This record gives sequence, C-alpha cells and structure tokens, in this order.
Amino acid sequence: MVTKPFTTSCTIEDELLYTLVKLRLGLVNKDIAYRANIDKGLFSKIFHRWLNILYRELKQLIIWPDSETLRKNLLKCFNEKYSRVVCIIDCFEVFIQRPRSFDARAATYSNNEKHTTIKVLIGILPTGAISFISKAWGGRALDKIITQQSGFLTKINYGDVIMADRGFNVFDDIATIGAHLVNPAFTKGKKQLSGMEVETSGQMS
Repeated sequence: MVTKPFTTSCTIEDELLYTLVKLRLGLVNKDIAYRANIDKGLFSKIFHRWLNILYRELKQLIIWPDSETLRKNLLKCFNEKYSRVVCIIDCFEVFIQRPRSFDARAATYSNNEKHTTIKVLIGILPTGAISFISKAWGGRALDKIITQQSGFLTKINYGDVIMADRGFNVFDDIATIGAHLVNPAFTKGKKQLSGMEVETSGQMS
C-alpha cells in the first residue's frame, strides 16, 4: 500500500475551514489531519494559531449594552413580563480528554456529565446576542463560584434583573448590588409546586 505524502502547507482558507470544523464537530486532531492529508502536529499548530486569531478579532463583538439601548430592542415577550431583564446566564460544559495529572483530572471531572470537562459561564441578552463569556474553568467548579469570580457581577447595575437556571444560587451576591435573580421554581423539599410557581416557570421557559 502506497501512502500519500503529507501536505506540508495549507492555504489560509483551508486553515480556517479545518479550525471551524474542529470547533463545530469536536473531531480529534488525528481525524482532521487524516482528512486534510497533513501531519497531526501541523494541524495542532494551525488550530491553536487560529484560536488566537479568532479570539483577537471576534472578542469586540461581545458587548454589554447600556440599559437604554437594551430597552429599545427588548422583545415583546420580555417587555410584557420581564422588562428589567438584562441578561440570561448559564454554564455550558465541553468534554475534554482526561488529563494525565491527577490534580488536573480531579479539577476537571464534572459530576453532572460524569466526564472531564471545562466549564464556561455565558451571558445572553434578551435579544439573543452574547454579552458575556467567562474564562474556562475546570468542570468541577460550581456555577456559583464561577459567577462570583468571573467578573460577571461587575456588569450588573442597581435594578437589573438576571435570569438563570435552577442551579445558580447567587441570590445574595446579586441582591447586594441591588439587582434581582429570577429562576424557575423547583420541587426540592416539597411535594409539588404551587399554581403561581408553575405559571411563573412556564412564562420563563
């Protein structure tokens, strides 16, 4: 069997394409390198170089608008019930290969996913645009800790309303700023939700 020699260079367009394919599909470097007929080490360098380029060029698109601008563009479904909402927050996790270091393995193991992950806090405007992205944390980190230490709280102003999932127990941190946290009700510690809780949770979903 004759092995086709590796391509030693790629066009800029191909480099960007391979990077976007990895980000979208999560393929391992060896797989993409095989498909592109390039050395795995070369693709690794390409990928990390383009990550830095994308970060530098696209980070300016993540902005936290002033309250007046946000109110002008608020969707009707928010304007009727949650006119003070400025952001919806959540943490998402990305699977990673298991680190060799036991300390790193422990820090990145996610009890939710039962896998090693990195976790990122993301904030989304009621209009759907991304307004905040934290640095990556190990999957073991609690949502509350990430919210407290990521710099997100410095974005909030007095009177703002933040929406979050049930796992975000940061009521006190947000209340200290004079803002308010809204999240769906849950049945922990009680047999069922009240009619008001069911209605409110339904409006948020």
